[in-house]
Amino acid sequence: MASYPRCCRCSTDVKTGCAAIWEGIEAGAWLWVRDASVQYDEASKSWIYLASSVWEQTEAIRVYCERCWRSWARHVKPGCKYQLSSSCEELANSHSVKYLDHWKHRGNPFQCKCGSFFNHRSLEAHLRHRHGNVGSSGADTTSSADALLCVVYVPGCSDPDMSQRIQGTYATSEWNHGKPVYRKIEGPHEDPALIFFWDDDVLPAWWFGPSLSEKWAYYSSTPDMALPLTEWKKVGEDIDQELRIIDLSTPARLTPAGREQDSSFEVVWEFLASGDGRPEDWQPMGKEMQKLLEEHWAGNWTGTFQVKTKDLAYGIDCAGMVQWNLSTQRRRPIRREHKATTAILPKLLGRQKRLQCDVETHSAESAKLALRVAELEKEVERLKSFQAEHSSQMMLQEPWRKSRQLDMSIRLPLPVGDGLFSVLEAALRSACPSDHYGVCDPIRHLTVTGLEQIRNLRLWKNYEFRKDEIRKDLEGTWLSWSSPVKSSFSACNWADLDPGVNEIMVLHGTSRDNIDLIANFGFDERLARAKGLYGQGIYFTDQSCKAFQYSGADTSACHGCMIITRLLLGLPDFARGPLQGIKVEPLIDSKDPSKGRVHSVVAAPGTPIIFGSTQVHQEYVIFNGAQAYPEMIVHFQT
Repeated sequence: MASYPRCCRCSTDVKTGCAAIWEGIEAGAWLWVRDASVQYDEASKSWIYLASSVWEQTEAIRVYCERCWRSWARHVKPGCKYQLSSSCEELANSHSVKYLDHWKHRGNPFQCKCGSFFNHRSLEAHLRHRHGNVGSSGADTTSSADALLCVVYVPGCSDPDMSQRIQGTYATSEWNHGKPVYRKIEGPHEDPALIFFWDDDVLPAWWFGPSLSEKWAYYSSTPDMALPLTEWKKVGEDIDQELRIIDLSTPARLTPAGREQDSSFEVVWEFLASGDGRPEDWQPMGKEMQKLLEEHWAGNWTGTFQVKTKDLAYGIDCAGMVQWNLSTQRRRPIRREHKATTAILPKLLGRQKRLQCDVETHSAESAKLALRVAELEKEVERLKSFQAEHSSQMMLQEPWRKSRQLDMSIRLPLPVGDGLFSVLEAALRSACPSDHYGVCDPIRHLTVTGLEQIRNLRLWKNYEFRKDEIRKDLEGTWLSWSSPVKSSFSACNWADLDPGVNEIMVLHGTSRDNIDLIANFGFDERLARAKGLYGQGIYFTDQSCKAFQYSGADTSACHGCMIITRLLLGLPDFARGPLQGIKVEPLIDSKDPSKGRVHSVVAAPGTPIIFGSTQVHQEYVIFNGAQAYPEMIVHFQT
C-alpha cells in the first residue's frame, strides 16, 4: 500500500480532501489531487485516475493541503513574486513563518514567529542566524535582536491647532518602511499622534499623522534612518522654525535582565563580510574596534559618528546598524551579538528537550484541527455550488418600487456565493483610478464579504417625488446642460436611470454604526458635518478609493461598509473652489436670486482647495436627503 505524505506545512493527512504537489515550472508547476486517488487533468478539464506510485516518488516538501497552498505555497514557489529557495521554504515551514497578503506589508510580506518582518531575500538569513537550522521540533535557542528605545519631545509648531495635536513625548514603538515609528505617549491632546517614515515614488519623507494610513501637513524630506530634528515644514510652505524635535534619549537597551552580567554570554561586534547573492558570512571585528563600539553603545548610541583604528576610519549609522569605510565608502551591515559560552550548553540542551515535547503535542492537536477545517471548507464549497445567480433576480425585483412594498423587510441579505458578489467586487476595484496610490491602494485588494438590498418604500416615494420636482424645474425653462453627468461606477445593470434629471449611481462610505439608520431613515442633511469643504451637505463619489476613506476600513480593522446609492444631481454647480459654510445649494446667479438655486455641487479632480493643493477625487454634494436613495449595502474587507 502506498504511503501518503502529510502537508509539509501543517501536517494534515492528504488522504482526504484536495492537495497540491509541486512538479516544477517545467512540468506545469502544480499537480492537483483529490482524496489521494484522482488528479486533475488540465487538457480534459476533468478528474482522472492517479497512480499510487506518484506518492512513492514525491518528496514531502512538495506536498501542500489546499488551505496551506492558498495562504502560503502559491506565493513562495519558483516563478512567484516572493519565491524562496527550497532550504528557506523548509525553514519557514518549520518555524511557522506567515505570508501576509496585504498592501501594508508588500515590501516585507513574511512575518517570523518572533514578530519581525522580512522580504524573500532576507528571510533565510534571519531564520538561520536567529533560530538555527532546526525543524519544527527543534528549539529556538536564540532570542530576538536587542531593541533600541528612543524618546523625543515635540514642543509644538506655529499652527496653534496643529501644535495642540503634535505636542508631547514620543517613544519608538514599531517599524514602518524600514524605519522606526515614534508614538506619542504623553501630551496635552488625547488624540493619537505618530512620527513615521513613508516611502513612496512621489514623496518619500518623514510625517506627522494620527495613524500610519493618514498624514498631516507637516513633513521633512530628509529620508535618513535617523529622525530629523529640524527642517520640518508644511506642504508648499517654508520651514517652520518653531517645529523642532528634542532628543531625550539616553538609549535604553531592552535586553533580558542580567544578560550583561551573565557569564554564560559574551558580547561580540560583527560585520557582514559576504556580498549580495552569497551565503551570509558574519566576521568578528578587531579588538580595538570592539572596544570603541561597545563604549558608544553604553554611552550615546544614536545618530551617526566616526571611529578610527590604527589603520582605518569608519562612519557608523546607529539606527541602521551600518558601517562605511570613510576612504572607499564601502558599506557593510553590523550587529552586536551575545555569544553563548560553554557554561550555557547544559541549560540549552534541557530547554531544547522541553520545547521538543511541547511542539510535538501542539503539532498533533494542530493536525486534528486542520483536518476538521478542511472538512468544513469542503462543505462550504458544496453549499456555494447550489446558490443561484442574483443579477436576474435584482431585475425582477425592480418593479416593487413602482407598486407597493408588500410584506418585505427593509434589509434583504443576498446569499453568499451569489453572482453579484464577483460583479461588484470587480467594479469596486476598477472604480479606483489607476494613478491613485498610497491610501488608495487597499481598495485594489478588496473582497466583498456581504451584500444587502435595501427595500424601503417610504424612502423610494420621497425619492420619486423629488425626482418629479427636479424634472419640473428643468422642463420648459432655460435651465439645461450640454451633456449629462456620467458616473464612472456603472455595475448596477438592473437600475433604470433617468439622464434627464442627471440620475447616476454613486458610492457612500460609512461605518457599520450608521448603516441601520440610513437604511430606515435615508440620508439626512441635518446630520451633515458643518465643516465640509463644499458645504454642510451629504457627500458621495463614484471612486471607490474615496468612499473607502470613510468606510471604517482605513484603520487596522480592514473591514468596512459602502452604500451603493441612486443620486439626483439635477442642475449641478461645478465648484471652482471651497464652499465651506454654506448650508443650502448655491444660487444659479449670485446677482439675481430670482433665478433660483442649483440642485447639487460637483467637485471634480483638479479643483483648487487649500495650501495650493487641488481636489484629488470626484465628489458629489447634495443638500436635500430625498435626492439620494440607498440601493445596496456592501460589506467588504481589504
